[in-house]
Amino acid sequence: MAKTGHPNFDYTCEGLWRGVAHNFSITGNHSGTSFGATDAEAFMTGAASPYALSFAPWQSSGIKVVGARYYDGQNSAPVFEVTYNTESPAPTTLEATEKAWTSETTGYYLPLEVCALLYAQVGYNSRSKPVYIRKYLRGIPPDALGEVAGASQWIGPTSDGTAALAAMSNGSWYNGRIYISPSAGQPMTGWSLDPYCSNHQVPRGKKRKVASTSNSVLDVAIQLAKDAAAAAATL
Repeated sequence: MAKTGHPNFDYTCEGLWRGVAHNFSITGNHSGTSFGATDAEAFMTGAASPYALSFAPWQSSGIKVVGARYYDGQNSAPVFEVTYNTESPAPTTLEATEKAWTSETTGYYLPLEVCALLYAQVGYNSRSKPVYIRKYLRGIPPDALGEVAGASQWIGPTSDGTAALAAMSNGSWYNGRIYISPSAGQPMTGWSLDPYCSNHQVPRGKKRKVASTSNSVLDVAIQLAKDAAAAAATL
């Protein structure tokens, strides 16, 4: 995220996907005006950060935050940016806790395609149908998934999970900011956890551009056909 029109954040998380270390993001827009660099750092990395209050409780402790970027929503360059690694790890405020679930902390997590879906209604469309904002979270501990009435469902949330949901819209984030939709919609009645597990495609990263090569071959073929037609016309 960057030039969304609203101040926004981007946490880069790392987990294993198909046996290989893989990065994925947790992003979002927030209410109010954008922060300067000092406040942006506090917003992104402090005890009242979006990650600490609303995202860390859902994720397995095996997931690591390896970067954080904050944008003012108008410019491509981040107002604040930091990268973490083994030598310089993320602060404890950016450590996943699993506390939203009743499961024990093990560090294990479900395949990254499997997500917990958080959602909130932000209004109605022109046909009076509810409009929702959704947030998919990866790295969910396997013990969080159980069987309820014969169907696989999340077991929870705990009181910590309920607090994490509430923090997204009750002003608990740094300086009273809340999560908003891309069109600045705000939750009407707070956030909820979908009881059923969801799936969300894992970004594979940049792919090689093959279209240009294919187009070049096609262009050559067309030109050869035109040349042949022109040569036949002169016979």
